[in-house]
Amino acid sequence: MSSENHSLGQIQTQNIRSSNDKLHEGNFACYSPQYSSSVGRTSFRKHGSGRPSNFINDNGSSSLSSLNSPVLSMSKHSSPNIFYNSFKSSDSILSPFEHKEYTINTATKKSFMDTVFNRKKLSKSDIFKFHEDEGEDINEYEMFYLNRYLNDIKVSIYINSVWENIKIPLKFKVSEAINRIIQSKDIPGNAEDYNLYKLDRNTPGNKILLNPNDIIQNLINNGDELKLKLHNAIENVTVNITSLKIQVSLKYNQELSIKEAIKILKSNLKSDERYGLYNKHLGFWLDDNKLLSSYDLTEDTILELRALAEEFFIRILDVENDLKFALRALPGFSVSDILSMINNTVINRKIKHNSKNGIYGLKRKGRWMEENKTLEQFNEMKFSLHEQQECLEYQLQYEMIRVQTNDNAIHNIFVDQSTTIGDLIELVGLIDSSSEENVYQIVSPSGEHFNNDENIWKLIKEDAILENDKLLFKQAPKPITLSSPVTGNDIRLELLVDFSEPISLLAQYFCRRLGIHYTYFHYLRMEDGNELKIDLSLEEQKVKAGSRLILEVTESWYKNDIEKPQQPLPQTNNSNNLNVNIWDEPSTPEQIQYTKDNLNIASATLNKLVEKLTEEKSGNIDYLSFVKTFLLTYPSFTTSLILFKKLKERYHVPLKKFKNFEEFDKMRLFIQIRVCSVLEKWTKNFNHDLIVKNDGEEITQQLLNFVEGILAKDQWKLAKTIRKTIYRMKKKNDFVEQINLTINNNPIVKGVFDYTNEEIAQQLTLLDFNIFQKIGPCEFLNQSWNKPDGHIKAPNILRLTSRFNSIAFWVAWCILEGNDAKQRAMIMARFIEIAQHLLQLNNYSTTMAFIAGFNKSSILRLKLTFKELSQRAAKKLSVYEKLLTAEKSYHEYRQSLHSSTPPCIPYIGVYLTDLTYMEDGNPNFIDNRINFTKRSLISTLIREIQQYQVINYSVKPIKELQQLLDFTLFTEEMEKKLYERSLNREPRIQQQS
Repeated sequence: MSSENHSLGQIQTQNIRSSNDKLHEGNFACYSPQYSSSVGRTSFRKHGSGRPSNFINDNGSSSLSSLNSPVLSMSKHSSPNIFYNSFKSSDSILSPFEHKEYTINTATKKSFMDTVFNRKKLSKSDIFKFHEDEGEDINEYEMFYLNRYLNDIKVSIYINSVWENIKIPLKFKVSEAINRIIQSKDIPGNAEDYNLYKLDRNTPGNKILLNPNDIIQNLINNGDELKLKLHNAIENVTVNITSLKIQVSLKYNQELSIKEAIKILKSNLKSDERYGLYNKHLGFWLDDNKLLSSYDLTEDTILELRALAEEFFIRILDVENDLKFALRALPGFSVSDILSMINNTVINRKIKHNSKNGIYGLKRKGRWMEENKTLEQFNEMKFSLHEQQECLEYQLQYEMIRVQTNDNAIHNIFVDQSTTIGDLIELVGLIDSSSEENVYQIVSPSGEHFNNDENIWKLIKEDAILENDKLLFKQAPKPITLSSPVTGNDIRLELLVDFSEPISLLAQYFCRRLGIHYTYFHYLRMEDGNELKIDLSLEEQKVKAGSRLILEVTESWYKNDIEKPQQPLPQTNNSNNLNVNIWDEPSTPEQIQYTKDNLNIASATLNKLVEKLTEEKSGNIDYLSFVKTFLLTYPSFTTSLILFKKLKERYHVPLKKFKNFEEFDKMRLFIQIRVCSVLEKWTKNFNHDLIVKNDGEEITQQLLNFVEGILAKDQWKLAKTIRKTIYRMKKKNDFVEQINLTINNNPIVKGVFDYTNEEIAQQLTLLDFNIFQKIGPCEFLNQSWNKPDGHIKAPNILRLTSRFNSIAFWVAWCILEGNDAKQRAMIMARFIEIAQHLLQLNNYSTTMAFIAGFNKSSILRLKLTFKELSQRAAKKLSVYEKLLTAEKSYHEYRQSLHSSTPPCIPYIGVYLTDLTYMEDGNPNFIDNRINFTKRSLISTLIREIQQYQVINYSVKPIKELQQLLDFTLFTEEMEKKLYERSLNREPRIQQQS
């Protein structure tokens, strides 16, 4: 943003290049403005001669499965026949087209839009319009990219003291928008009589005057708040004059400056002191150089006129972020004033703090400062503008805890650093009067009963209490004795249960404990035969602690009926009898087979694989390796929902499958612990499928329901661990780091080649590693990158593939920017030097993209250019090509990669080729059993890739250079343009001569 002089004085507005400023027609460099500003404007020297290539030409489309081509390309399904660019409305160079038609050969519009958005080249605020071609038999669509011109934007606008929701066409100028508003709302006057302001989201309390000649799409986003004001409107704001202890109403127009306002207010004081206006509510001083109308002053706003003679700067230390800053203050400011100012600074600087719900305070000399006190009330505090001030510490003072009582009411309670669980129980007991008769505890959603002497802040720090947890204020459990005729009269279990829970909930726990499916539950009775009502609690039915309860089952239990799942499971191809309960499938060679050495599973049904995951004895197989292979590759033969349902089946151990209760009880505990162990590993180390899939939220919620509803009662320690990993998984998903490559309003003053070769290599590496690191294991399964829905199942592989091709194109295009052979050779030599730095960073991916760029047909044909290339540069290029040649299945490259120490970016095309051979050469199923040998091969390869994703590069990002290196998506049309330019640079006739 910048300032601009208008008739109203100096105002804050936004100057963004209008979308009407078209790019020069025919200048193909406009498709990649990131480098067009520098390449071709630098003097280059050239040497050398041409040389043969070890790589095939790129006249035809390359295939990922080809061992001979280093050029990555997407399948026809995952790369619709489209052309678009990556410009945003705020870019310094806008889209070179306003309206263009595209045809996409996909079955649905959604599939295409997912493809576009997944590559992050267009946002969902970009507007598209689809038109079905009725003249064709196939389902084709024409897409019109409207460049945000033919759609409206929704905003809230304040007119005549009322907020209203309206739509404004994006193509309008501000003046046209004002005219539309006053006409639709029957407001008198013309557009020239009004100002339109936008409330500044980044700086609360400020508003921005919109330039009447600017385009709406460059200034406003969906949901923005606007205010329409008459040029000559007279408004009022309340001002407290603190020295006189009076309150006045100041009338002002849209042109009154802060300086003039202070001068008017000072007339009441008859003083020559310097004064300032302070917004007490939001905690900031009004800028003397601005207009009063540049602030969002409402009827409720109260400003304060304060003398600045005693003004000083108070130093603040943000303890959490180890950040220091200074604020303008007065001795008469209260601590709450300073906290408001700090809050304003935190918002404006976008400073993040750990606690979202807590209350932050100020500490001085180790003691909290009372908010109602003024600074001058604290002893020995210096207020001189020129003296070094003591530093006040800004840190968390109170954490917020949510507690749910017996009446299901939720109470927000703020606790300090010394508060214990016992203190919290005492406090909640005062709130809930019904708690006087029993002993109560605080219980976490995972079922953990906290001890009274545990510190709440420590529990939060250790993630025993998670953000937004609802702690339960519950009765302490009491003992009962449980038995059932199905286990024999001599089996009596001593259990601790919550007497306030209804029997319907307790019965489910009792059934699991006895190995009885809940569908067989009949009723619960006392030892004297008195049947308990299922909808009432033990406490409500006057059951005493220590009583014996007897669980009765239905008649069908004694008929040896096969237990069935509560609902059928969804079917998939080769479903492996998914509707058969895991406990009912026999163990025969038709269900599971082992390798010849009997050390590994060769093939098995899903039921048997899950059984092996959770059985009490792993036999001769390598259990840990088996678990890793299964969890890495399960998306290739089942879904997360089906796997979770199978694990739940396995968790509910049936008594009928064992000789007696003693054997059952021993195996039950072991198997349930194994199920919990698998769930923990799944959510902690193999959760990619849970995070990125469309059903990720559904399966995550089902996992939480299982943990909080079942494990919390059965195994609270395991429930606590699994619940913690689930929330960390969700948090990771919510805060996945995204590199922001949007070009800001500040102009980019450098070109790519104004940076050193090492800096260019480093930033290319950071950008590519950011994509490579996000590739999840499930993206490598079932050749998903080559499937029609590859943009959904393998988005990051396709992103890396697309970027590979874009870099190769960029290299070739930059070389062709040279006007003569010497310049082109010099540009090529510089790229060779950058490639050297890329190899030093173990970045084989981008190096291969450079080699692919050198080996494009449009570059290989430049005989005059290669003659000018220096011998030194040509020798280096030959070495790099030999290292990355496809000969002997990339033997040289594989050896170099395996001897490299991470961080590293491997060339992904080799892995995709290997996976293609594994997939095509081995069937997914053998006699309706899952081919687990094939999954073991794939798992080994995926784990090799993962070892390179773990260690990050310790390179400092240069955001401006990264913006320049964020290239346009590569297309075949661009390839044609490239070859045309090559022919223009070195015509065939010139080469022959």
